[in-house]
Amino acid sequence: STNSVTNTFVVADPISVALTAPAPDATFDYLASVAATAAVAGGIPPYSVQFSLDGVPFGAPVTVAPYSINFGTLFVGDHAIEATATDATGWVSNSVAHTVHITGPLAVMLLPANGTAYNYGQPLVLTAPAGGGTGPYSVAFFVNDQPAGTLTAPPFTVDLGVLPVGTYNCYVQATDSSTPAAQQAVSSTNLITILENPLLATLTSPT
Repeated sequence: STNSVTNTFVVADPISVALTAPAPDATFDYLASVAATAAVAGGIPPYSVQFSLDGVPFGAPVTVAPYSINFGTLFVGDHAIEATATDATGWVSNSVAHTVHITGPLAVMLLPANGTAYNYGQPLVLTAPAGGGTGPYSVAFFVNDQPAGTLTAPPFTVDLGVLPVGTYNCYVQATDSSTPAAQQAVSSTNLITILENPLLATLTSPT
């Protein structure tokens, strides 16, 4: 008879991650920076924590405790903050998302961002997140200083369809329901370009 080498192994608890800050439904002024901190347990260290803002990864993964990140000041309105932890073996855990509320005067922004370019044939869709002040809001869209539509309920989105090749100056104006006088806010003017489709060359065999 013979005996094998004695192998020692460790059974790790499942990895878990939780946001310890900000608290759920926390409220911040629009001039205040918003920071997040996550606590990781279980799994096998070292850990990597990726923070997300509104479903989009924010910054580089944090690999050294305390697992924290500063989002800076945020646009007025509601935002979702989340953390995803990965351990040394590749196990992954997602935290529960915490919603934070950013208060401040009426503000509106326009998407796509300034300098965006599309090839001809792709519809141009303008979106205008509005927040702050006192809702509900009315949002008016302008393209090359001409009205392109007014909406009084979210989502504040206008589909301009397929536009000719050229450049378009786009902005939005939001009006809230403050009394006795409504507040107004204007977004930045974003230059959006529609490009000609690139030429495609086709090689044919000689007959």
